[in-house]
Amino acid sequence: MFALGTGATPVGVTETTLRDEQIETGETATADVTVENRGNHRAEHTLELIADGEVVATENISLDTGETAETTLSFEPLEGEYAMAVDGTEAGTLIVGDGEPTQS
Repeated sequence: MFALGTGATPVGVTETTLRDEQIETGETATADVTVENRGNHRAEHTLELIADGEVVATENISLDTGETAETTLSFEPLEGEYAMAVDGTEAGTLIVGDGEPTQS
């Protein structure tokens, strides 16, 4: 729900998923995103791909009233595990590794 006069954006993420939940080091991580303009006029919005609370990619979108669009956001992460989200909507956990067994 959006309140008038609060500055809340009428554009919202309706769905986001990671294309791959596990990738190798050096590969690109991609989130598929569906966004919708729930407002009464054309709106512009900057989507933010967030890894562990840090913005790692952005994309500017412009949607007509009631329009829904699909887009992708990508980045090349370092090895590790990341909690992923787009504009606060959880996309899942991304695991990045070289696929080699760990030596003990």
